[in-house]
Amino acid sequence: MPGAKSARLTNKENETPRVYEEKRKAAQKLRIAEAI
Repeated sequence: MPGAKSARLTNKENETPRVYEEKRKAAQKLRIAEAI
């Protein structure tokens, strides 16, 4: 669905790159913790 994709893109653009990076790092830490 192109609508969903464009909505996701605008959401990412609305967030500052730093906030987006911090969220991504936090998600990676959670995944690593769950794997252990």
